[in-house]
Amino acid sequence: SHAAEPARVVEVCRLMRNALERTETPLNHPSWLRLWTSEGRALVTSSRLHEVERGEELLRKAFEAATKLGPGVELARVYGALAFAASLRDEHEDATLFANESIQQKLEGLARAEALLDAADAHNAARNPEKAKRFASEAWQLATRADLKLRVHLALAESSRLLSSYAEAEFELESAQALLEKDAFPAFDARVRLLHGSILDDDNHHAEALEKFAEAWSLLKDSETVWTLQAEELFARALLHDGKTDEARNLLNDLTRRLHVGERGVEVHPWDAELWASAVEKDWRAFEVVLQKAFEFEELTPALRHFRAFATTCQVLEDAREPQRMRRVAQHTLELVARTGSGKSWLGLFTARLQ
Repeated sequence: SHAAEPARVVEVCRLMRNALERTETPLNHPSWLRLWTSEGRALVTSSRLHEVERGEELLRKAFEAATKLGPGVELARVYGALAFAASLRDEHEDATLFANESIQQKLEGLARAEALLDAADAHNAARNPEKAKRFASEAWQLATRADLKLRVHLALAESSRLLSSYAEAEFELESAQALLEKDAFPAFDARVRLLHGSILDDDNHHAEALEKFAEAWSLLKDSETVWTLQAEELFARALLHDGKTDEARNLLNDLTRRLHVGERGVEVHPWDAELWASAVEKDWRAFEVVLQKAFEFEELTPALRHFRAFATTCQVLEDAREPQRMRRVAQHTLELVARTGSGKSWLGLFTARLQ
C-alpha cells in the first residue's frame, strides 16, 4: 500500500469491506484485521482531520484484534502503521516505541523489510539518523520489491541529510530517481522532490531548493494528503526566505480556502498561514493581532492544518527564542482540544511545549 496513492488504497478497502460483509465473514477473521490496518494507515495520511481520526480509530481496532491473534506478521504491520501515524503527528517517542515493537516480531523477507523501513522512518523523524541508517541498510538486503527499494533510498537520503552528509544524500536520491524512471510511483515522486529541496536548503542552495519545493507543490496541490500540507509549508517557508512574502501568503491562504471546502463545521480562517508567517518575519505586532484572531476560533471545529500551523508556530517561536509566546500558543491549543474534543492525538506535543 506504500506505493499506491492513499485515496486508491481507501477505495480498494471499501470494495474489500463490501466483499467481507456480503460473505458474512466473522469480525475475528484475519481479513478484517488486514483491512483495518491498510485503511487506517491510508487515512492517517489525509489532510482532513476527521479522516485522520477515523484512521487512528481503525488502527486501535486493528491493534486489539492483532494482540488477540498473538505475535507475528499482522501485529508487526499494525505496530508499523501506529509508528507511522504517531510520526505524522510529531509524537516521535511513541513512534519509535511502536516501530521497535514491530521489528521485534519474528519476521522474514518482505515483512521484515517493511518493519525495518517503518523503524527507519520513525527514527529519522525523531532525529536518530544513525539508528535509522542501520535499519534501512538491513532492509536493503531484503527489499526485493521496487517500492521497498525506493523507501530504502528515501530513508538513507533523509539519514544522510540529518547527518549533514549532503553528497551521500544526493547520491541516494539519484538512485531513487533512477528507480522512478523505470517504474512509475506517483506517490513517491513528489516526496523525492520535497526531500531533495530540504537537502539543498540545508546545504545553503536556497534558489535550487525553492525550485524543488515548487515542483513538489505542483505535483501535490490537487491531492489532499499530509504531504500536500508539508509541501505547502516548505514552499511557503522557502518563498519567505527569498523575501517573496506576498507569494507565500497567497499560497497559504489559497490552500486554506481549498482544503476547508467540505470539511465538517470549518469556515475559512487564513490566520493559520498568517500566524507563522509573522513569527518567521519577527513582526510581533502583526503576530499578536493574528494570535488574537486565532484565539477567537473557539466556536468552530478545527481542521488538521490548524494543529499543524500551531505546531509549526511553536517551533518558529522556539527558534526565535520567544518561550512565553510559544507557551501561550501551546496553552491555547490544549484548551481548543479540551473544548472541541478534536485533535486529542496532538495533546502530548503541546503539553511538552509547556514544560
